[in-house]
Amino acid sequence: MKFSELRKCPFCGNDEFYTNDRFKGSSAYNQRFDGKEAYDNSQMYDGLDHIQGAKAYCNNCFKYLGNVITNKIGKNAEKALAHPTEKGGVDNAR
Repeated sequence: MKFSELRKCPFCGNDEFYTNDRFKGSSAYNQRFDGKEAYDNSQMYDGLDHIQGAKAYCNNCFKYLGNVITNKIGKNAEKALAHPTEKGGVDNAR
């Protein structure tokens, strides 16, 4: 099974995951003299480069799920799919 075929965490059934991404660059943050944020800071992320993290983790149980760059599922996640539970398991790809 490929990582892109997962529809939920095989461990807990959660439908969201995260990657640890990195950013580099510089930003301008507009402020007011009274200490409040300026009205428009919509451009503050324009000067940043986004580097996609490869390793994916469930954002509920925090277990490693696989690699989103190589599209491979982790070994423990694959084992969890082979041994279904109430929350995760075989119907994961549906």
